[in-house]
Amino acid sequence: MDILASLVVGINVIVSLSWFLQAHKIIKRKSSKDISIPFVAVVLVGLAFFAIYAWREQDFVILIPFLVGMAGVGAVLVSALIYKKKVRK
Repeated sequence: MDILASLVVGINVIVSLSWFLQAHKIIKRKSSKDISIPFVAVVLVGLAFFAIYAWREQDFVILIPFLVGMAGVGAVLVSALIYKKKVRK
């Protein structure tokens, strides 16, 4: 892996880790009222398709950050579903 590829992986992993900050905020507040669960689910599906493509192409520069992103988005989705406030009608 050359220097540019290493930088791309490193920076994208750092960006992907930002999802864990959102998950931490949800868990700390015990509320996900400001989170769009459908949006997060769509992002997770999109990342999964990119990861599948990268796996098929054996492109680890793409695969590694997308796997980290999937873990972070998955953490947000699970914590948002756990702390979802039920709306009373």
